[in-house]
Amino acid sequence: MWIIYRCCLPVVLLASIAQSQPLNDQFVARYGENDSPYPLYMGEQGPDPVYSQADLELIARNFNACYGNPNWTAEQMATIRAINPDFELVPYVGNWRVRNVNFLDLEDPNREFSDEEIERLFKDEFLYYRYANLAAGISANATSIQVTDTNGSVFASTAPAGAVSGSFSGNTFLHVTWVVIGGEFMRIENVAGNALTVTRGWDGTTAKAHSAGSAVAVPVYGTDPQPGGTVQFDYRTNPTTRIRWIDILNRLLREHDSRGRGGVWIDILDGNLSSNRMDGGGVSTSRRWDIIDDTALTVQEFSLGANDGVHFMQTEFLARRGVYPIIWGNNVLHPTGENSDRLELLKPNARKPRPVDGFAQENHVGGYGSGGESGKVFSWTDYDSWIERTQSTMFMGEQRYAARPLILDGGVDNRQFSAESEAFRHQVLLFGYASYLIAVRVEDDDSIYTQVGFTPLVGPDGSKSVELPEFFQWQMGRPAETRISSDVLGYRLPDSHIFQRRFEYGVVLVNPHETQQSINLGQRYLDPMAEGAIISEITMPAKTARLLFYEPNNELEVLEIQLLRDEGALSVQWSTHPGNEYQLEFSSDLALEWDASQNPFEAKGIVSTTSIGLDESTRFVRLKKILQ
Repeated sequence: MWIIYRCCLPVVLLASIAQSQPLNDQFVARYGENDSPYPLYMGEQGPDPVYSQADLELIARNFNACYGNPNWTAEQMATIRAINPDFELVPYVGNWRVRNVNFLDLEDPNREFSDEEIERLFKDEFLYYRYANLAAGISANATSIQVTDTNGSVFASTAPAGAVSGSFSGNTFLHVTWVVIGGEFMRIENVAGNALTVTRGWDGTTAKAHSAGSAVAVPVYGTDPQPGGTVQFDYRTNPTTRIRWIDILNRLLREHDSRGRGGVWIDILDGNLSSNRMDGGGVSTSRRWDIIDDTALTVQEFSLGANDGVHFMQTEFLARRGVYPIIWGNNVLHPTGENSDRLELLKPNARKPRPVDGFAQENHVGGYGSGGESGKVFSWTDYDSWIERTQSTMFMGEQRYAARPLILDGGVDNRQFSAESEAFRHQVLLFGYASYLIAVRVEDDDSIYTQVGFTPLVGPDGSKSVELPEFFQWQMGRPAETRISSDVLGYRLPDSHIFQRRFEYGVVLVNPHETQQSINLGQRYLDPMAEGAIISEITMPAKTARLLFYEPNNELEVLEIQLLRDEGALSVQWSTHPGNEYQLEFSSDLALEWDASQNPFEAKGIVSTTSIGLDESTRFVRLKKILQ
């Protein structure tokens, strides 16, 4: 047997540290810092497109992070970080299944273990469930055992006698199956109902007597086992032991050394997804078993294991590279209060002083299925669930948790979405972005703790390109109203299913219901999606959204101007309303390097920053609307 890397400390209730989260050295987005005024992150799954220089610059100027499997080179990452130094690259790791665990040498992060080695050496660290209890006591010599209180069924080994790990014979996988009773491993040789014939003291353990009622544990499988088939068996990792965390640590080290600043997106960081019995049924959380302590493995202990694992990776990485790694997780689900063990990963606490850097919330507005049903037909999030998920994003912002809501899911279904029609993609993305705008909280210092994610890739595999719909860059301004999460329904218009939130320069409208609805807006707005038409009422089909701007008027208007200093040079930054023309004016002693041919210009509602050779004596710069 291999040394057991026990990860979990004695079980105690977590006490959150009285400190805002994230910590001061962890990234927090800010309103208006990118060309897209509200913080975005991107996902990339499947074959990489050929990224042009323009693509990389668009990504750097509009997104704060990328998860998935982008095969960016060190040079491409340098291009992105030259524009956006805080950009976080968090490659996907899905090693909740043992077959995706490969790098288990704490001294050599590049040493790769084979599947057979891992099954042979690390059985102690797999996740187990209580399959049954002994119906009667057994001696140290007994090879036939009777069980009761069974949960599903088990089957016998087909690998040669004495084998401690499975192997292939031609195209057929010969498997080993086993039970664990009181720390003793027993290989299953035959099954007849509730009678099992076993090899005692198997795989280096010692045979001993066991009393009636003793738990009979078997491994939890990460995929459904197929006895007699061509697919190798897989197992579920156990968060309270360290094989999963050592593997991720080594991947972080490799990522840091190849592309700089190690980061990772850990799928199923906490939770019971992909936990299967030997017969393929799901494992209840109440049946999970700790074979080291020979006791039930509680939901809290399971979650504490994830906290301990994150802390282990953070401290080990810091000791080796002198900085903390960037750790994102999936999936925190959609809590609307402090009623979820998963939220502890987003908090500083006594067991893990440093929170994770981000925790995804999948499927805010829809998706192609989940929990093994991915890749099917797209379905929208229903009305009540949309309200709950919007409330959850509001709650996350209130608590300053680094939540990362996703418009869709975080997996391979983004490849299918990329290939959808432009009209459908834009409907989903606008609906998702507007839903985020209903929920987002902007602090007084412009900090935003939540970020919204989606894939900006379009086209089928093999011919994808990068596209960012223009509405992500529209300048709605900061929220003009912010409700507490328990008052999410306060954004719903009276006698309506439509939600509305007011911003500095307009309103966001979302219809999350399954039916179309028409409303009177109560005043006139400019609709940039209707060629700048001025409207006072609107019909919104189901699952649609609109961003409307306050009606322009024919009065002289001076918009927000900010002078920026960068290494001694001054530049000007402006925000404008779409559909109007503006003229830039400045004091007479301005250095004459401004290209006057750019005045007047038609504002598109996106932040622009242009170096115009301002000097130290510049007294004012202003942007004035050209009267129609």
